[in-house]
Amino acid sequence: MGSEIVQGKNELKVSSNDRRSDIEFIQDKFDIKSSVEHLHQMMKEVTKEEFSAKNVNAACHCIHQLNETINTTIKAAAFLREK
Repeated sequence: MGSEIVQGKNELKVSSNDRRSDIEFIQDKFDIKSSVEHLHQMMKEVTKEEFSAKNVNAACHCIHQLNETINTTIKAAAFLREK
C-alpha cells in the first residue's frame, strides 16, 4: 500500500500511512482486536447449536456491536488528527 493522500470534506490532507498509524495507536492502547475477535466468536457460537429467532437475533446484535467497535476505532483515529 502506498501513502496516497486522503481528503474528505473539511478535512486536512492525511496520508493513508498516517491513518494506519493512528489506528495502530488506538489498537495498542485499547486492544480493539481482542474485542472484535471475541464478538466474532460469540456470533459464531450463538448459532452453532440452533438457528432459532432468538439466537439469530443475538448473532445480529454481536455483528452490530462488532461494527460499532470498528467505527469507534476509526472515529478515535480521526480525532487524533484533529488535535
